[in-house]
Amino acid sequence: MKKDFLFFIAALLFVACGGGSKKADSNSITLPVEAQVGEFGNYATFPKELTIKLKEEKNDNSEKEGIDAFVTVDVNVTRSVASDFNFPLTLDIVDSDYNEIVKLSGFLKSKIDDPFEDYANKLVQGPQHPKFQKTLTLQEWEDIKTKGAYFILKTDEMANYKVEGGNGSYQSKMSSTSDSSDESWDELLDSYESYVDKYISAMKKVKDGDASAMSEYPDLYDKANELSSKIQNVQGELTSNQLSRYTTISNKMLKAAQDMQ
Repeated sequence: MKKDFLFFIAALLFVACGGGSKKADSNSITLPVEAQVGEFGNYATFPKELTIKLKEEKNDNSEKEGIDAFVTVDVNVTRSVASDFNFPLTLDIVDSDYNEIVKLSGFLKSKIDDPFEDYANKLVQGPQHPKFQKTLTLQEWEDIKTKGAYFILKTDEMANYKVEGGNGSYQSKMSSTSDSSDESWDELLDSYESYVDKYISAMKKVKDGDASAMSEYPDLYDKANELSSKIQNVQGELTSNQLSRYTTISNKMLKAAQDMQ
């Protein structure tokens, strides 16, 4: 009972940190998404998981090697926004160590009123469904099936944005809706690591038959819920170093939980 409860707490945070099981069949593979979209995350929402599928039709060009695959990304633009870039997206499929397996690229459909005007590319509020397509080698498809762990969705880091005002005009660049900085993300990761250390300590007590571990359950559960909510909100804003750090911490906790089973 004690072990089951602690494993549940580990699972709660592992899911929040981007961990998840791969769903696959012979023609499709579903993986969790990590959206690294920076400020654009203030104007759009992105799916939590994506599926890459093989096209059903056969390739008529016998000289063309490989297999055609596609991914549809459901993006919801929550507030009309203009940009000085044309809203490019990249979609990487990576393994559990974040090594790239396949890279795909595409664009959101923007409206260009004046090609010589700053912030000329505009997105209108509402859903978009960009489709990424790529011809994969047989080895790439096999690597995705056996090693694929995450989709990494990115937007252009150099883009600047203006948001639409009530009268249809575009206001000056809006700062992030979050008042957090890189430093506060580091503080969050410090809290997460401290929690994991306490979690592992409690598990060791359970393993040794120490009944005092029961008294730690409520605090561990409350802290897990608190961190889960915070981590889900900042995943798209973490730097690559921060992302690597929280993945390392998550794997440390999950391994400790698995060792108890």
